[in-house]
Amino acid sequence: MGGVVHGEYIEKTFKICNKKNFPLNFRLISQAEGVQNRKGKKVFSYVPAEGIVEANKEKEIRVIFSPDRISEKFYELVRNFFRQERSYIVNRC
Repeated sequence: MGGVVHGEYIEKTFKICNKKNFPLNFRLISQAEGVQNRKGKKVFSYVPAEGIVEANKEKEIRVIFSPDRISEKFYELVRNFFRQERSYIVNRC
């Protein structure tokens, strides 16, 4: 996602596409994580982390990266539970 000044955050977006003729529920679940923040706040946040993608539509997801220290080892593997399981790797690069 790129470098972030200590105490700041960066946002990026991606889209979940539903090419079906009916709405689909989604939920983003963390499957594996790298270095975590020391104060308990999650390094990566997803807004929204769950919801519905209407038929033949897209849903934009914001990924917020907010580390509380310097590290090259921040990452998170996120799985989208939909009708089919798909995995995405989100990292700082």
